[in-house]
Amino acid sequence: MFAVPVLVYTSTNSASLASFAFGLERLFRVISLPISGWMGDRMHTLVMLFLSDILRSLVCLFLFILSFIYSDNNIVYIIIPLSCVLSFFSGAGYVNLEGFVSKNINAIELPSVNSRLQFVEQFTYIAAPAVVGVLVYKFSVYAVFAFAFFPFLISSFIWFQLQRKNQIAEHANREGYNLPAIFKFLMGNPSLLRVISLTFLMNVMQGAILSTAVYVITSVFSQPEEGYARLLAYAGVVNCCVFFVAPKLCRIFDVRIVGVTAFLIALCGLTLFATGPLFVIYTLGFLLVIGSEGCFNLFSRSYRASLIPKKNFSQYLGVVLVLNQVATPLTSFICANLLNYFSYNSIYLIFSVFVLLMFVIINPYRSLKFNLHNS
Repeated sequence: MFAVPVLVYTSTNSASLASFAFGLERLFRVISLPISGWMGDRMHTLVMLFLSDILRSLVCLFLFILSFIYSDNNIVYIIIPLSCVLSFFSGAGYVNLEGFVSKNINAIELPSVNSRLQFVEQFTYIAAPAVVGVLVYKFSVYAVFAFAFFPFLISSFIWFQLQRKNQIAEHANREGYNLPAIFKFLMGNPSLLRVISLTFLMNVMQGAILSTAVYVITSVFSQPEEGYARLLAYAGVVNCCVFFVAPKLCRIFDVRIVGVTAFLIALCGLTLFATGPLFVIYTLGFLLVIGSEGCFNLFSRSYRASLIPKKNFSQYLGVVLVLNQVATPLTSFICANLLNYFSYNSIYLIFSVFVLLMFVIINPYRSLKFNLHNS
């Protein structure tokens, strides 16, 4: 999915359109969160995980077949809507995996389990660019779709077998979505609202960076297109290294301290973006913003698992994730418009000031409970 801005920018040479395409893709991911969370509660989280992976495998296979039918110029316009489909089911997998883990793992073990999950997720940032680079060099970019078909197919069979064996008891919930009750619960839970607000701001920073990265790397700093994938891989390495120590840090300092510190590190990275004229400084800022994501997600996932009711968990989680992740497409659309009038430095500076002011207003060090397990 990260290849979409690269394909759009190299085909159209429009930074605004590339940013818009990134935002559109992320918007479909946001839309899927409440829908798939509700469906996961009605059926079973493992069923939704199976469906999301098997459908993604079929989309990848379909894209590979289309590469033999359409020319390179035409297939770009097909890849954009199909990438939105992939993003939709990516959101379905995300919300149901977190729901499955949160409902079956106790609060004491949850940070450690989430850390291992985050490690696996971030490892793809390291492995994917390397695998994609070899496939593109030896074959073509469309070989990537053929390769992606197999992991999704294998994981779908794993979810199917887990569901068939019914290894973990989980009763299907037949209740409909009760949005008024969910929002009433959120409004009466200030700690959860502050976690949502912090996660929203974290996604604002990431949306500003990722939606403009291809343009800044290739046009402003005159780096090759592979530089985007390389920076994502570096950020994945940083996240994976952090995950080895994150659970220990959470036991020593409390998960709140670790998460908020990761947020401040990301804010420092965004400020570097706004002031740094060199590619080295840009790289450092990129690593700080994207590389701190995993540690912050460990904080937000732990709080969500502790504060959201176990009953109808996926429904509550779907709404919470929408409030969190709508920041990414929203920021991307804003950047798509601002790039027509301002430099990238000015845009990053605007978002830095906004995030800093909101952080001061939220004041998480004072407002969030110190001991998560006793909250």
